[in-house]
Amino acid sequence: EERFLYADLGGVLTVGNPSIDPEEGLFMEGGAAAQFGNLKLTGQAYLNSLNDMVTQKWGMFHDGRNAWISANAGRAHLWGFETTADWIINRRVLVSGDFTYSRGTETKAGENLPFMPPPRGHLALRWNAGKGYWIEPLATFVARQEKIAEGERITPGYGTLDITTGKTFRIGQGLSQELVLGVKNVTDKLYRDHLATSRGYEMYGIGRSLYLSLRMNYE
Repeated sequence: EERFLYADLGGVLTVGNPSIDPEEGLFMEGGAAAQFGNLKLTGQAYLNSLNDMVTQKWGMFHDGRNAWISANAGRAHLWGFETTADWIINRRVLVSGDFTYSRGTETKAGENLPFMPPPRGHLALRWNAGKGYWIEPLATFVARQEKIAEGERITPGYGTLDITTGKTFRIGQGLSQELVLGVKNVTDKLYRDHLATSRGYEMYGIGRSLYLSLRMNYE
């Protein structure tokens, strides 16, 4: 695919490059977890150091069309981290959140790698109303992505709110079902997701939507 891909979906052309070299690299990852009473914290970090990283660069195909073309990025570093927190305030209320950050650079030229997600975080509050009923608002926060590669454009930050409610049915030991009703993007926020539009497509995220689901949980 990286050598011989030719994808023309009516928008931006994406093609491979028969002369690219294979990647070589070193990947390191570590994590830690701690608990302080009813507060649990976890964190993970990683570093991926690559020689001849295969990525895509903005250029012109031989037929004269602009395209994303597979290319080696020389020496590249990909690194990031993720943190999560869960706080049981009491037997009815749980507060949870997470934050993720990713960064990618071509070290020799000091250029940003393409298709990197912006920093993102979530904050949720789950209230157990009793008899298996619960409600949970979830706020999502996405930062502005301005560390972009050639051919990409800056994506503004945004925030959305989802609300779900449901009932949990205990089936047996360690097994339960949840009937869930949810509303995504309650405020009908207009936004662009950087990874969905970084290839040059003009599209927006899903507006307000309603869904119903049945979940099976194993403990």
